[in-house]
Amino acid sequence: MSTLKQNLIRAVCVFAGLAAIAVPFELSNAGAGTIWQPTSDASISWSWQLQGTPNLANKVQMYDIDGFDNTAATVSALHANGTIAVCYIDVGTSENFRSDFASFPASVQGNSNGWPGEKWLDIRQISVLAPIMTARMQMCVQKGFDALEPDNIDGYTNSTGFPLTAQDQLAYNEWIANTAHSLGLSVGLKNDVDQTAQLEPYFDWALDEQCNQYSECGTEQVFTAANKAVFNAEYSGGTSFCAADIAAHINGALYDLNLDGNTDTPCGGWGTTTAPTPTASSSTIAPTTTAAPTTTAAPTTTAAPTTTASTTTTSQAVISTPSQSSGRSSRNGNGFSRRRRGG
Repeated sequence: MSTLKQNLIRAVCVFAGLAAIAVPFELSNAGAGTIWQPTSDASISWSWQLQGTPNLANKVQMYDIDGFDNTAATVSALHANGTIAVCYIDVGTSENFRSDFASFPASVQGNSNGWPGEKWLDIRQISVLAPIMTARMQMCVQKGFDALEPDNIDGYTNSTGFPLTAQDQLAYNEWIANTAHSLGLSVGLKNDVDQTAQLEPYFDWALDEQCNQYSECGTEQVFTAANKAVFNAEYSGGTSFCAADIAAHINGALYDLNLDGNTDTPCGGWGTTTAPTPTASSSTIAPTTTAAPTTTAAPTTTAAPTTTASTTTTSQAVISTPSQSSGRSSRNGNGFSRRRRGG
């Protein structure tokens, strides 16, 4: 065989391999047709529980639960209550207690983030992480979840063991948002408060931890100004922060750091709020929806999505979520916060 022919065959194989990597990111919305876009013009009732069995008697408008630990039956039960089901997955650290842990090569695992069994990921290696994270998002879709909570997406502000930059984080977070949208999932920006202005166009809502404790709630104004919902969880100090959250149109609530359902105290609401409407079907009651994009950008830098005009929504009652501030050594097990799921 001639050298030219061998090189042509090799080039075709390389191209095919790249195409195989890119295919999952081009998946169209899995038949749902709409993406949940909660607004800030009225409060939203919600709960956040990452350990233990979700309390289905707690009929809130949005329930954020662990994607691995909960079944399609639980998601269906939430839908029967008229509740939006949010799928928690970790996209910024490896977790040695997850069923897909063996998929993470040692080359992408760095320093511990302070939680047992977790190590920061080298988010610059999107081509390595993309198939793993896409599979996790597909798991959420297969179980019927409506939205995604991607955790640990501010590694660049922490001691990860990798020389991550702000631009590295932007590229990865944009890829996460675009891939979630391509699968028909709504997606929230989890913390990463120093990049809210750049990332707001890509995300449908925001979830912060302890934004009052760390005086960073103002960073979320870019979301509320765009009529996108913001959720804030505080973990200590009682509910004295609630007045400020309500005034800022932030859905605040007091939780315990374990997020096991034992403490769940919502702040209250604003605007016209209504309870979720139970339904016999598995369809959800979405406050505001927009046509789902059919494709996502490749796992590199993505073009900013076109923001959709917000419409008046059937609102929801509020609870707050803790906020993570950058510049600290992450809200981890080293005395700060950050949720805990259970290993």
